[in-house]
Amino acid sequence: MAALADLLRQFRTTAGLTQEQLAERSDLSVGAIATLETGRRRYPRPTTLQALADALGLSTPERDALREAAARPSGAAVPESLPADVDDFVGREDTLRQLTDVLSGAGRQLGTVVAAVSGMGGVGKTALAVRAAHRSVASFPDGLLYLNLRAHGGGEPVTSLDALARLLRRLGTPADRIPTDVSTASARFRSLVADRKLLVVLDDVRSAEQVEPLLPGVGESVVLVTSRTRLLTLAGARQFHLDLLNETEALELLERSRGRDDSDAEAVRELVQLCGGLPLALRIVGSRLAAGRQSVEAMTAALGDERAKLDVLDDADTGVRATIGLSVAALRQGDQPVDRQTADALPLISLIDGEDFSLRLAAAALEVPADDAETALEHLVDANLLETPALQRYRLHDLVRAVGRDLAGAGDSARVRDNIVECFVALVWRLDDLAPTRRSLGQDWNDPSWSLPAADLDVPGTADAIDFDRDSMLPAARAAALGSADERRLVVRLSIGAAVYAMHRKRWAEWRDLLLLGLDLVDEHDEPVLTAQLRFDLGLVYDELGDFATGAAHLEQALELGRRLEARTFQIRVLTNLAHAYEQAGERLDRAYTVAEQALRMTREDGDVVAESWAHLVLGMIAGRAGDVDAQRAAFRPAVDLLMQRPNLMPSHAAMRYYVVGTSYQQSGQLADAAVALERGLDLYLEAGRTNGACEAQQHLGEIAVELGRYDEALTRFADALQMAVANELWDGEAAIRVGLARAYRALARGSEARTELLAARKLYTAHGVAVPEEVTEHLAE
Repeated sequence: MAALADLLRQFRTTAGLTQEQLAERSDLSVGAIATLETGRRRYPRPTTLQALADALGLSTPERDALREAAARPSGAAVPESLPADVDDFVGREDTLRQLTDVLSGAGRQLGTVVAAVSGMGGVGKTALAVRAAHRSVASFPDGLLYLNLRAHGGGEPVTSLDALARLLRRLGTPADRIPTDVSTASARFRSLVADRKLLVVLDDVRSAEQVEPLLPGVGESVVLVTSRTRLLTLAGARQFHLDLLNETEALELLERSRGRDDSDAEAVRELVQLCGGLPLALRIVGSRLAAGRQSVEAMTAALGDERAKLDVLDDADTGVRATIGLSVAALRQGDQPVDRQTADALPLISLIDGEDFSLRLAAAALEVPADDAETALEHLVDANLLETPALQRYRLHDLVRAVGRDLAGAGDSARVRDNIVECFVALVWRLDDLAPTRRSLGQDWNDPSWSLPAADLDVPGTADAIDFDRDSMLPAARAAALGSADERRLVVRLSIGAAVYAMHRKRWAEWRDLLLLGLDLVDEHDEPVLTAQLRFDLGLVYDELGDFATGAAHLEQALELGRRLEARTFQIRVLTNLAHAYEQAGERLDRAYTVAEQALRMTREDGDVVAESWAHLVLGMIAGRAGDVDAQRAAFRPAVDLLMQRPNLMPSHAAMRYYVVGTSYQQSGQLADAAVALERGLDLYLEAGRTNGACEAQQHLGEIAVELGRYDEALTRFADALQMAVANELWDGEAAIRVGLARAYRALARGSEARTELLAARKLYTAHGVAVPEEVTEHLAE
């Protein structure tokens, strides 16, 4: 074998070339030349010999001599079993380049190299592996071996012994000389490939244990493995996780699959989004469109139907349902109890609505402790059936969710739904427990046991837990509202209990929808207390959403019920808020003043300092709205002074008073006083860690800066407020801030930027079912 090394070195020296120069002329790597001249590579491919002979300018006899020196001994097998490359491969360029570098030897260390590609079923692992292998073929002069282990391909998976037998046969071992036990067969395989440079592609592997006997022990061979499971225990393997296609790549794949591009771009984009970036789904859709079975619009409508989605993407044994179902079946057939527990968990967590969900919510859905739920969920992550975008946060692909729901049992949906609602009931009432003053319904309606499952959480932790999963809260509540009497009672508990959370995080739209659900489920005659509380809360939430007429209507009905129940404290709260609603509407100031005076008189009779402070505050707002500045100031002084007399005053409570005073002064045109009060409120909100309140205070300070012509200051304040609004997902605050930004931009003659902000504000109002302010509509119409 040294003859080839000596002959090549002789030819190169005669030609007066260095290894680097020969490599450049032959379009080979310097490393490839070096391995041939040292004898480490014995059998270069014919294309390699041809490139060398051409670069060296060899004569016909010299070429024959080089080929003879590189010829294999008689009977030596050169396996070639790689599948054809796919025509419509798109994207993955970075991953493909990194994988090809590993296969071809860039930065290679001593010993066998293993590259493991993992990803969910249908994501394109085999296509990537085959393309990388084709690109790297010149680096493997001793051939390529491809073997599908069929862990998820239907039929019986290939055992390690069967796989070794097939590999040995392809390497020229007679059938009667193939060992019948894994250990001996593995040793024979390693012996055969020890002095070769092979690429071994092992497709659809189930586990690291399955593939370990198939790895060469020493030498220059490389193993490329694909698996739906992350093979994290495969020692020394370079891991490549294959994600879904991005929108651009998905659009390209769909157009290649369907063979044309003659549809509305927006319709095609929607279709791509419904396929979720999964290549398998895109190819099925593309082939059906190419065959003319359905239009893009019809296919989009079908995929948008949750119940019909899987049928549309069904394609015998290779459809989405079958492909993902095989992953679940593989878990169910696993050797460990956790495999079966994980397979059982997928249908249940698939019934959770919302894009993402937390470990806490999943544990509730599964009815298991958090540790057991985390074990199952992380097992699903390893099987690429579940994503984990953050610690103890999980996400299902839409098509995996559809398959999971397809596998769910008849009673699973109601059971999971009830568990989810109970989880939220525990969280909202935990916040109520932790509130400085608990809301009273006039009787011991709320049960301390409701909040026990969330007893481990503090105020921020509880609010964060609700916030993260809130997209799942309303769908579960709506479904439960159609269920049994017990389920409907849960919805009422959730609706009323959500008050502290909604006020703390300013989730007005979500609270409104819950309250309307609850109101539909109670009977005013049989449950006047619950009805009164629901009406009162709806009055508050509609006021926060700027619909003061609707808010006042609910508060008027709550007041009537409060009088019927002789609930004096409740009546005072209703009167104070009703006066505020009348004042904000701006058309019933006399009625607002009368109601506020009534509230003030009752608070003084009862000696309730806090309630009296609120009554003075509302009277000041009414006076400001009426233009009576002296009366406004006279009312605001005791509103603040009474509160400051309270022991252990919380900064957030004081901040709220200053905020209300500031916004009232702003409305009545006293901008300097307004700025002072709002700055004080801003500082107190920040001290209390209440960024939602700080966001509103900064927004109003920005509006004042616009009115005073301080536009640079306004833009700075609005930018700060917008950052807080987006970070805390305060859509209503974000919309109001964008309207304020538009005012500043218009004043600066930056019309295009103003329009952009107004369009964004309109989109937010419309998305949340709130009337678009006239200011936005009028300016956009210009």
